[in-house]
Amino acid sequence: MKKLDEVATIANVEQELEQEAQQEQQKKTWTKQLSKHSKVDVILLLCLFLLMNGVKAGREPRISRGEDASIEDVPYMGSLRKLQNESVAVGSGYICAAAVIKNRVLITSAFCIYRQTREDMVAVIGNTNTRGLSSTMRVLKIASWRWHGLYKHNELAYNIGLVFTSEDIMPVKGAIAYLPITMEVFQPNTRCSFCGWGADTTVAVLRDAPHVALRRISSKMECFKRALVVGVMCTYDLARAAKTNRFDLGGPLKCNDTLAGVFLGSASNEYMLFTDIYMFRKWINGGIYMHFNGVEALRSSCFQWHVSVAIAIYLITS
Repeated sequence: MKKLDEVATIANVEQELEQEAQQEQQKKTWTKQLSKHSKVDVILLLCLFLLMNGVKAGREPRISRGEDASIEDVPYMGSLRKLQNESVAVGSGYICAAAVIKNRVLITSAFCIYRQTREDMVAVIGNTNTRGLSSTMRVLKIASWRWHGLYKHNELAYNIGLVFTSEDIMPVKGAIAYLPITMEVFQPNTRCSFCGWGADTTVAVLRDAPHVALRRISSKMECFKRALVVGVMCTYDLARAAKTNRFDLGGPLKCNDTLAGVFLGSASNEYMLFTDIYMFRKWINGGIYMHFNGVEALRSSCFQWHVSVAIAIYLITS
């Protein structure tokens, strides 16, 4: 009987051990499943966070806090340079930034071209290194340019200009692209990106690579308090002071893959000022129309000059 009891006891112990092993295996299985679900949940939450904050897939998050950018990041970037200086040393003739908005057309601030001689300047595209060369870099002669007729030197109002090149500007993947002008009004707090060659300091230093940083659009009322003129857009970034210098002039502000502004200057350590492209969209389209339809050639006749003015007024006000 004792032997039978011992056998039964051993059998019970083995059964209990087997049950414990099964329970332990179940725990491990549940832990693995829970871990998988947790990872999925974390990934889903991360995706939702990025979507809610307007971050797109690709290279953009890399420049979210202001970093050097390559031509692949900003293929629409261009610059205006003094031809004579550039012939001595690449980058030494840099004047202002500009943006390619369509074939043969760049946009910049009026300050950059006002009272300048276009024969003495060239437009450089396809390369973001101001002191270097690349296989995609193109140096273009300037056929013509125009600034707003109401612009006054060193003033913020009407500070916008168009530059027309003598040669075609054909897109090159990862190097040259058009940045179309915006056709919408952006709401306050819209996330945008600004690009310029000015160093991140108040000292006027030209960077070799452009600096790109995310900005947010302020309300029109807040902007008017700081700029005291209409037609100007303001951006801010509470987490990072806006340290800019004259080498940032003409730099583009991109919002929703369109050109929203052209850099004019800073109102404080927090706010940056831009020409509001939406406010000048009709002037831009009118200027492009007149250039490519030969309206400039009509200046020899008083009657033809009035016709040109009538066409311009129609395009701008319609």
